[in-house]
Amino acid sequence: HESGIDYGGWESVRWRLSLRLKISDHQLDCFNKLPAGLTELDIANNGINVDGARILADKLPAGLMTLNISYNDIGTEGTYALAGKLPAALMELNIAYNGIGSEGAYALAGKLPAGLKTLDTSCNHIGKEGAQAFANKLPAGVTKLRICDNGIG
Repeated sequence: HESGIDYGGWESVRWRLSLRLKISDHQLDCFNKLPAGLTELDIANNGINVDGARILADKLPAGLMTLNISYNDIGTEGTYALAGKLPAALMELNIAYNGIGSEGAYALAGKLPAGLKTLDTSCNHIGKEGAQAFANKLPAGVTKLRICDNGIG
């Protein structure tokens, strides 16, 4: 909904329900409490790892539009867990610095939501094979792709 507040000539600000969490290993159960109306989730640099990615994958709200899970070392296995569970509403995904490798890139590329607009897979060691997987399966509507520092060539 629009706030209707005048910000000195700026267009009205569109508010969205968002959440930025700092999570330790013993707090992963917080994913069980994600609000159903959540549209933006930023859990970058929280040490989520593979186990956290598996738990999160089953708890992502259907209306989630932005997910930042960068810098969490979820690896290939965590990427497999998330890939099949990404919400159809997802428009932005930042999965940079997670060590997903070429296998994780292949798994993710085949499961990206059709409405995705922004994808950041930087610094994941995906190599040429992973880059090719994204090239072959990237949704047509993607307008911003970050794939730097991946050993592509």
